Amino acid sequence: MGSLSDPKATVSSTFEDNGLWDENKYPHDELIAVLKSCQELKDAYIKQYMFTKERLESMPKARQFDFNTTEIFGKFELFSRRVRKLIDLFSTIR
Repeated sequence: MGSLSDPKATVSSTFEDNGLWDENKYPHDELIAVLKSCQELKDAYIKQYMFTKERLESMPKARQFDFNTTEIFGKFELFSRRVRKLIDLFSTIR
């Protein structure tokens, strides 16, 4: 097992680098469903953020959301693009 000072060692010892490609371990249909749920989760987070922001705007005395959405959702959006590519790839393979 890797040390805490070396995060790559810890990750590689707990996750097989080629495990995602093993259809016996991760059937493509199930994997695509899980990846799509990641997309749905991102959409739900953004929808809830926008709903809360709009609700606060209707209450002028309440503390407002003035956050940079790129900072909040930027990494999530990058992850989402990668997930979309994986969905396309596994759909093509299937």
